[in-house]
Amino acid sequence: MITLPTGGYGTSAPEADDQLKWFEAGSELEASAHWGDWFQIKSGTAEAVWINPSLSLYKRPLGTVASDEMLHFNEKTAVYTYPSPESVVHPKGYYAPQDVQSIAKWSGDGMLDWYLFHGSDGDLWVPEPRNDTDKSLVGSWRLIQSQQDETAGDSQVAPLEVTLLKYSQRHSFYQDEGIPFTLQVRNISDQTLTVSPNKFELQIFKLNGKPEEALNHLEKNELVWTRKLPPLSAAFPAGTSSQSIFIEWEQQNMDGIPAVPGEYALRMVPTSIRLEMGEAKESQVIEEEAVQKMLGDPVVFGVIEGNEGN
Repeated sequence: MITLPTGGYGTSAPEADDQLKWFEAGSELEASAHWGDWFQIKSGTAEAVWINPSLSLYKRPLGTVASDEMLHFNEKTAVYTYPSPESVVHPKGYYAPQDVQSIAKWSGDGMLDWYLFHGSDGDLWVPEPRNDTDKSLVGSWRLIQSQQDETAGDSQVAPLEVTLLKYSQRHSFYQDEGIPFTLQVRNISDQTLTVSPNKFELQIFKLNGKPEEALNHLEKNELVWTRKLPPLSAAFPAGTSSQSIFIEWEQQNMDGIPAVPGEYALRMVPTSIRLEMGEAKESQVIEEEAVQKMLGDPVVFGVIEGNEGN
């Protein structure tokens, strides 16, 4: 039985986006075939449709509620396929000033509201920061089930692997750019894992001096930004499944002042992770020290003077 906790669209084929039929939140559906993460469902007519439960949950995360608030679009409005900053579909400058009515709302981390609306090319999301001092974008967690032969870490050390990366090959960014990062938590064991609710926290420091020296005493550098992410509380299927979240720092400190040029470092605040393993639900705790060892050194990046278009 396939469940859609927040609803979802059926499509004509896997990977298609034609949104043939809407299934209400809480729908329980019987599959007649599957392909990867996609399942074929009888839609109540002669025509069968395909759904992807994990993708549907990414499209409308847990906690999504109905909304009829009016949204005010202008030249600074960008919209997204999912409530997540890596999924931009129409960048800033695409929309003329206009008012649009929302149909749903998701508030993941308490600092940012995402609104869903009916667009000419499907249902899309627009972010609305709750205050002007932190306009950074934080998305929702997404479950991805990888191939069994994907390279994994040593599950004898810990059943989970945690990585924090800059979501770009560039080292430096102009002052008017959002800087993308991603945090991934991956099951590298051969058992299903259930993670207890955990709010990871990120911090960005302005480095004083050379990075290789400043990183030795990170707390002595200036803390310019911190943010708690939406809680991760999920079951990870066996076979290198992962949950990923994307973050885009808008280069503002906690008072809303733009970042100055220089070298910076992003880290996840050390924390332990509690989980249950397998059908027996064996409890296990991955201690802070082990999590920190997985993460390695903070992510170092640069801010340079000027604008992207110049």
